[in-house]
Order: sequence, then structure tokens, then C-alpha cells
Amino acid sequence: MSGSHKINEIVSLIAEFQRRNYTIQEQQGAIWQAMQEALKRWDRDTAQRLFEVSLRWNELHELVADWRDSLTEPGLNTYVIDAWFAQDLIRHLTPGKDEEITHVTGPRVGSVRVLSRLCQMKTETKTTVYARATAQSCADTEIEILEHGNLLHAMAHSHPGKGAAATQPSSIDMNYLGKIQRAGSEAIGIIVTRDGWLRFFSVVKPFRVFVMGVGAVQTEEYVFHITPTGQNSDKTNR
Repeated sequence: MSGSHKINEIVSLIAEFQRRNYTIQEQQGAIWQAMQEALKRWDRDTAQRLFEVSLRWNELHELVADWRDSLTEPGLNTYVIDAWFAQDLIRHLTPGKDEEITHVTGPRVGSVRVLSRLCQMKTETKTTVYARATAQSCADTEIEILEHGNLLHAMAHSHPGKGAAATQPSSIDMNYLGKIQRAGSEAIGIIVTRDGWLRFFSVVKPFRVFVMGVGAVQTEEYVFHITPTGQNSDKTNR
């Protein structure tokens, strides 16, 4: 891609983000007005529901602003994942008692990375507390990601145990990811548990993360609990 073409593309994206930003602000204003009307009627249940909706729009507003700024101002990478996709990720990594591994990729614009696609990994060693992918599988996956014009965004695996504490990275996790990041990769780590906890982590590269959509509750800066929704509930909890 030529330099002038890339500049034109960035300008177009910024203009589109600005247009969407106005739409989001209008939606936020309408929701706040409806919430105030509900409070005047002493209808606190409706006001509470509208407040929750307003929080989601506020998250989207922040994401669009970060996304727009990242096109012209290099900074922290921002990783975005949908709560529905997070459910799929947890289910994919917890089919049985053994630890599982997967790589995650997706689109990128500026400093924003969207986690949206799972890449199957073949393991040569797998127990309840450890898993290692084959060298061939790692190479094949990286080539496939690059062939589609993407980058490796995250390396995810499961841990035994329950609760947020079970998602703490081990020394093996930290050493491996640190080696990858020091070699130039921008990938972060993800650890999940069978009861719906998910942690993002990094060793040498600071980052931000947004988990969008229904069913995600943030308990720490990089820790979330993902609650299954709809028809996926039973499947996710198995």
C-alpha cells in the first residue's frame, strides 16, 4: 500500500469514527433524558435498566475515541473482545479435564486489535496442569494468520481450579510470553477457567482491554467473569 493511499484510508476512518461518535453521544443523551424522566416518576427499576444501557454506550464511546486516536497517535495497544466470543473461547479451552491451548487473531486498525478468531493448535504434551503445542502446529498457525493479513493477538490456555485466583499466570506462562514479547510479538496472554473466569496478562508490553456485550463483569483491571447467556448456557457449563 502506498503512503498516500494509507493516509487517505486513515483520514476516511477518522471521519467515520467521528460520525459514529456523534451518533453514540446522541444515544447517550437520549438515554440520560429517559432515565431522568423515569426518576421523576419514581420508577427506579426503569431508571436502573437505562443506567446499565448507558454504561454500555459509554464503553462504546470510549472505545471509538481510543480507536480514532490510535490511528494518528501511537500508544498502548487496545484489545477488544466480545463477551459472546469470550464464551466460545472458554468453551473451546475447557472440553475436558486437561489443559488446552489456542491462538487468537482478528482484524486490527491502528493500535486496536479485535479478538475474533480461534486458531486450532495440536499438542504434543497435555495434562491437567500443562500443555505444549507442537512446533509444527505453532509454525502452521502463524503462517495461516499472516496469509490472511492478520497478526497473532493473543495466546490463550485453560487452568484448573475455580475463581479469579485460578487464572493467575504461572512462572512458565510468564517466561514463555516474556520470551515471545521480547522477540517483538505484540501478543498478550489469556487464561480461562471452567467456571467462567478470564484474565488478560502481559510481561513487558502494557495494554488496555475492552470486553463488550452482555454477560461480562469486570472485577479487576484485566480480570472478568463471563456469564453464559441464551441457549449457549448449558453448553458452556458442561
